[in-house]
Amino acid sequence: MTTEEEYTGPFAHLAPKDRLKKKIKPTKNYDLHEVFRITVLNGIVKKSTDSNGKSDPYVRVSKKGKFGSKKTLFTTSVCKKTLTPSWNEWDNFILSPKNKELIFELWDQDTFTKDDLIGTYHFLPSLPYDMFSNWEFKLNDEVTATIQFIITDYYHPDSDK
Repeated sequence: MTTEEEYTGPFAHLAPKDRLKKKIKPTKNYDLHEVFRITVLNGIVKKSTDSNGKSDPYVRVSKKGKFGSKKTLFTTSVCKKTLTPSWNEWDNFILSPKNKELIFELWDQDTFTKDDLIGTYHFLPSLPYDMFSNWEFKLNDEVTATIQFIITDYYHPDSDK
């Protein structure tokens, strides 16, 4: 069984036309889960990773799984040949109270070799949540990029009570 949620609100204009409606599947004990909307806006990459002096950055959002594994929830598109990427992309995530740490990774896409990790950011959201923030991504304790995000609690079943 799925429920169709229509995306509306102040950032609906940022959504691609084919993503204005999204199906959210209720899970077992759905009332114990929280739905967050993550919007990846733009950023500044401090060091290029390609020989042309630029990078081809994209953001991957994951959550911690069982036994330390990661499950990818959302990946932005790649911004080609830039140190100032602009994505304006978003998605909704259902997170359980037991396991809701999000891992944001900034990558550089490479054509013939493995993609390069530019930096990471770990985040533990809690409701109620409404945040606009610049996050510093790090690699080996060095700040490698700053990315702007908006995080909102999209829906929580307890809010109807």
